[in-house]
Amino acid sequence: MVRNGPRKRLVVLAVTLASMHATRADTFLNGALRMVSTGDAAALGATVGCRVYQVTGPVTTINANTPTCVNQRCIRTFNTQPIYGGSGFGGYACNFESTGPYGPPVNEPSDQVYYELIDAEVGPGTCDHIGFYAVQGQLANNNTHTNPGDWRGLNCPGTVQTNCFTAADPSNADPTPLTNTAATFGSFPHQIGSAGGLSPVPTVRVSSPGGGGCGPGLVRVSWDDPISADPLMKNGVPSPVQGVNLYRNETSCGLCPTETDVGWARASTPLEPNGEYGPSSGAAGDCVDVGASGSVRFALTIRVKGPGNGPTTLETYLGAHSQCAGATGTAARIVSLSARYAGRGVVTVRWTSGVEGGIQGYYLTRSTSPAGPFQRVSSLVGGTGDGSGYAFSDRIRTSLGRMLVYQLEIVRSDGTIERSGTTSLVVPGPTVKKLGTD
Repeated sequence: MVRNGPRKRLVVLAVTLASMHATRADTFLNGALRMVSTGDAAALGATVGCRVYQVTGPVTTINANTPTCVNQRCIRTFNTQPIYGGSGFGGYACNFESTGPYGPPVNEPSDQVYYELIDAEVGPGTCDHIGFYAVQGQLANNNTHTNPGDWRGLNCPGTVQTNCFTAADPSNADPTPLTNTAATFGSFPHQIGSAGGLSPVPTVRVSSPGGGGCGPGLVRVSWDDPISADPLMKNGVPSPVQGVNLYRNETSCGLCPTETDVGWARASTPLEPNGEYGPSSGAAGDCVDVGASGSVRFALTIRVKGPGNGPTTLETYLGAHSQCAGATGTAARIVSLSARYAGRGVVTVRWTSGVEGGIQGYYLTRSTSPAGPFQRVSSLVGGTGDGSGYAFSDRIRTSLGRMLVYQLEIVRSDGTIERSGTTSLVVPGPTVKKLGTD
């Protein structure tokens, strides 16, 4: 099994066969990631990479013919050709791979299973890192001597032609935003949406100490399980997704670890000594000790079947980490925060909480600039439990101007303050009557 360190990566794969001439041929492999917006591509930067590997038959030198591959992972370049998604979108063509020439089909084992991992990261090297992934698979038959899906042809990237993997696009990605996270990718604070055909690596929800049916000094961790990769499999190949690996980092709650910090290590519990959980274990989760330091964060990678016939597995990038769980409990996560002008000088601000263990409540604050300063406009709003919805009506004056920005102060049980993300709105200007009207 692959151990030690969170920056392992998942694997997805695409397979193609092409005829070189009558007696010799190559097995060609190519996949694609489609319909990535230009904005998402900028956030992903140069982190999108593809890896192809074989799980049956003799292991071939996949990736060896691509100079840009590092540790068998090939970094790809964003492409805005219409084939990848049209105006405002683009995508990534994975490395065109060859297993090398082989003899006639009678001498070469056929029906080889290949997978390809496409993974990427937002915020690399920061505490708000977010891992993304997609996995593809195909059964390659070397009796196929035509190559209608050749990567050099117009329609290979993003189609299900004979020699291409099924394209990773939004129809195959997880459309449900992940919550309960410090990082944000999308429209709402502390939510993570998909990026084109890439699904975010699931995030961890954490109870307050002793909560969730766990004993003293333990927290209940749970998560949304990885989505089924079946839509990206071809020719009856099973999904390679085997579950998740749970990591922990005993960093002080006053600090924020990056994905490369040495403090990350596999969680070890009586239920799962190796921190490896199956593909349907997230709802129940597990009880994990807070640790000697009295504070801990959690994060996941996705584990997939690795190359060869053995038990080897591969992992994705480390996903976004949980909020910190400490002796005073887990501070509330804000799942959503929005503001709407209700008319007659009133702005309605609504928010929804995630985990509320260890908090006193919330103050709503307001500013006329995203940079602040913010002033409290509410009295303390007491917490009512995990996943609660709240609303506050803020009466405003015209002298404030038309641009308003709102933020929450989350008051922990020990009196310390955590601040949420912000939401803003533009208040409509006064109605001007036209001449000749009442």
